[in-house]
Formats: sequence, structure tokens, C-alpha cells
Amino acid sequence: MKCKIAISLVITLLLATMIFAAPADQPKEEKPVKCPGKVSVLVKEVIAVDFQEHKMLNKEAQPLKTVEFISVSPGAVKAIVKAAGSNVVTGDVVLRIDEEPINKEIKEANAFVAKWKRILKKRAGWKVRSQRAEQQAQNNITKYEELVTLKKDQLTKCEVKSPITGIIDQLKVKEGDTIEKDFILGTIVNIEKALFQLTTHADKVKEGAKLKLTIKELNKDVEAVVRKSTDGRTFLAVDNADESIKPGMTGQFQILFQTHENAVVLAENELITDTDKPYVYVVNGNRARKALLQTGHKENSKVMITQGLNAGDEMITHAILSAKQATLRDDLTCLEDNKKITVMIKNDEKGKFVKRKKKTDQKIYKEPTQTEKPKAKPVETKTPPKVKKVRRTPQVEFYPNKFRMGAHLSYYKMSSSDFEDTYHRLTGFGLDFAYFVTDKIDVQLTLGTSSKTASVPDFPELELKFKFVPVSLDVRYYFKRSRKFDLFAGTGLNYYSFEENNPIIDVKDNAIGFNLLAGGYYHLTRNISVGLSFRYNIVKKTITDPPVDNQLDLSSAELLFGISYGF
Repeated sequence: MKCKIAISLVITLLLATMIFAAPADQPKEEKPVKCPGKVSVLVKEVIAVDFQEHKMLNKEAQPLKTVEFISVSPGAVKAIVKAAGSNVVTGDVVLRIDEEPINKEIKEANAFVAKWKRILKKRAGWKVRSQRAEQQAQNNITKYEELVTLKKDQLTKCEVKSPITGIIDQLKVKEGDTIEKDFILGTIVNIEKALFQLTTHADKVKEGAKLKLTIKELNKDVEAVVRKSTDGRTFLAVDNADESIKPGMTGQFQILFQTHENAVVLAENELITDTDKPYVYVVNGNRARKALLQTGHKENSKVMITQGLNAGDEMITHAILSAKQATLRDDLTCLEDNKKITVMIKNDEKGKFVKRKKKTDQKIYKEPTQTEKPKAKPVETKTPPKVKKVRRTPQVEFYPNKFRMGAHLSYYKMSSSDFEDTYHRLTGFGLDFAYFVTDKIDVQLTLGTSSKTASVPDFPELELKFKFVPVSLDVRYYFKRSRKFDLFAGTGLNYYSFEENNPIIDVKDNAIGFNLLAGGYYHLTRNISVGLSFRYNIVKKTITDPPVDNQLDLSSAELLFGISYGF
């Protein structure tokens, strides 16, 4: 009996040892995923958007102003009053030059002045006097008196003072060094504002624009303002009243580098990256197609797709685990190229997924968030609700600005040979204002001015001066409008106010005519455009007062080049 109990205990101990000796973290064998022959999926339509690409730049801080201070008197450095790194205000003493050698020279020069004055005084009592010798003595007195004045002036300059308020950035001398006149002793910087120069991409920022800038060494965010210097350089200026930003510190900031219009953009977590190239699955009839992608700029967890996916494609976002229970798979494991699929949509009323009948019935699946509350089921009625057809607003393919105002330069070639022989070509400038009555038609008011001085062909000493102010009211029709170009043609009325001053008689009058025009705009930005147009003006006037009996022909071919702002 005791033997059986002992054998049972041994067997129990062996079994326990085997169980507990097995590694606790040994992974369980995962069961292979069973994939159906046809996969039910949810899809979303790929939509083109405008994608902004930014550039991150790092620039070193520069002082607002750097000034070199120099010695105005030669000598040895007696004392350094302000060391490098010290704060100074205008007029503070930075260092002192040894005054003793200058005092010694003044003493010696005074001795020479006294000596020559004694010699001159003695010569004044001589019976035989030498005018030349007395003049030489007087010259020596003047020479040494001027030397005394010069050295006394040098004494006042032995104290080298700060020319500006700031920080001593560099000091090139030490006590005991001997320096010459105009020697550069060091530099003082004014850091009330810290400057960060944009040596690249300066054309991407505008004067007065405000950017967030991070000082890396201080782990501090500050506001910077874009400033353009007169010599064409571009800086970011930061107020630095506390002088915490030192020259050489690094400022990091980003600028809007480019806006990609009508770009295909996906979230990075939407890409499948288990191969060399990222890819997604798209709907290809009743099958899935593996679309290999080429990617471009990435920013804020978004990536621009440059190749492999187009706007309007239907991208597969989820595979359905259970249509009745409305549950989804964690991944797209069961999908592969050319796999049969069934596109499903969410039926919110029944709480399940149902087969999509038509592509137009598609609803984008949106995962519920924790903050969303379940929607109450509507009370079922016998009469089915009427479905209203929603009219889609057509996408605007041009900038829908209603007003446009601008300035232009004009070049006139007059039709009249008499006018052309006297005044030749005319140039002028003016303003224009336009209002779009419809998307294709606008009304433009143009105001201008031009003047020209000439001489009478047979009497070059006589001067002629012609001046006119053209006003045109035009109606223009746009054959093409896009985000880059506008092309138009039109017609309008002209009103010219003109005067001519000549030696015979002065003429001042006005005339009315009409014109034909055509041209276009090139849009630099959403609001700013440059325009080029050609206008043929037909304006004639018979001058009756004063009675010069003259038919004045102001008809011309006019070329206009301008810039405008739309809003």
C-alpha cells in the first residue's frame, strides 16, 4: 500500500515538473486565416485636392547691426575697461591708451617753443639783425606750438568709446599691446533684433508676412516678420529686447514652398508597405487590382501620390468579416491582385452591410468614434420616404473674382500720317477697373494719360506739345477662363480729352469714338495677374473752335501691358 502511494507521488511530481518547466511565453501556433473565394469590401472614391508643400529651413541668427571701433590715437593699451561679451551703450569707455608718451611729447614741444622764443627775443636787441634767421625762429615756434595742440587733442582721444549700444562681440587687443592710428580694435553688435537671412527660397515669402520660428538652443518659439532690405536681401526679423538670442544661434522655421493643385493625397496609414513599393487595392469591375504607387512629398502624416492612383478611382479601405454583424477585418490579408470582390455599403437602419447595387449608391464608410452617440432608429412607416435628387454644383475651373483693378502701360501707333510725322509714337500709363456681369462677360473702365513734345518740321526752334487723356468703356467676352489663362475679345466707346500747344494757336477739345480689342491675362496667383491686350481705336474730330479748319484723326493701334488684382 505504501509502495503504491510512493509511486503515485513520484508520477505526480514528474508531471508537475514537466508542466512548469515549459516556457511561459511560448507562443501559441496561430491558425491560418481562412479567406473566402470572394471578399466583401468597403471602398472610397479618390478625390483630387490642393496639397501644400512646406520646406523646413535652419538659419543662423545675425545681429541687427555690426560696427567696428578703431583707435584714433597711436600708443600702448593701458587698460581694458569693457571685456568681450560686455553690454555697452553709446559713449561708454571700452579701453584707454597710455597717456604718458603723449604728455612727454607735449613737454618736449613746450621746451622747444620756450627755447626759440628766447632766441628770438635776444636777436631783437642785436644791432645787426638777420630777417631770415628771425623768420626761421618764428617758424620753429609755430611748428612746435602746432605739435602741442595736436598732442593735446590726442590726449582727449586716449579713451576709446563705444559708437553704438550693444554687446562687444570681439576684442582684438589686450593690455600692453602697441597700436597704430586707425587700428581696428574690435566689433560691437546691436542685438535688439535678431536677423535670420534667407539665402534660398526668398521668393516664397512676402514682405510683412509673419512666421513661427523656433530657437533650437533655447527651445523657444518666437514670432518672426519678413523684411526686405534695399539691396535685395531677405531676412526674418525677431524682436530681441531681452537679448536672449545670441549671434550664431539656430532658428528653425518652415515656409510654404509650393501648392500642388488637383493632387491625389492619402494618409500614410492607408498605404500597404510590405513590398518594395507601397500599394493599395482599387476596384476593377468585380475584381480587386493591386495598384503600385509612386509617392512624392510627405507632410503631417499625408503623402502625395504622383503615379499609380487617379482621382475617381475607388480604393478598397476595409474587408468585411461579417456583413450581418457589421464587423470588419483588421487588415486586407485576404485581398490579392485580381481577387473577386463584392462592394458593400453600410445600412445604418438595419445595422449591417448590404451589397451596393450601383456605384452612385456608394456611401463612404466612417469608423465610429467614442464621442459619437448611436443614432435612434426611425419609426417605420408604411409609405417609403421620397428621395430627393441632389444637383451637384459644377466645379469652378477658374478663379471666380468679381472685381479686377490694375495699372497699365500703353504704346500708341497713330493712324494719321500727319500726326505720326510730327509726334511719332506715343506712350502713356493709366488705371483700369473691371466687373464681371457673368462668368463670361465683364465691363471694363480704362483711364489713361499721355503727352508728347515735338518741333515744327520746317521751324525746329518752335515747340509743339500734345497731351490727351483717353477714357474707354468696354464690354469683353471671355472665350476661355482657367486657373492660368483668360482670353477675351470685345468692343467699347472712347472719350478723348486733348489739347495742343503750338506757336500759332492753342487747341483744346474732346472727341468720341469706338474701339475693338482682344487680349488675355496670365494668373500669377489667385489674385494677381498680368495682362496683354491689343486695341484699335477709331477717334476723329473736326476742330471748329478755334477755326483752324483741321480734321484731327486720333485713331490708333494701342498695345497695353499691365498688372491687376482680382477680388
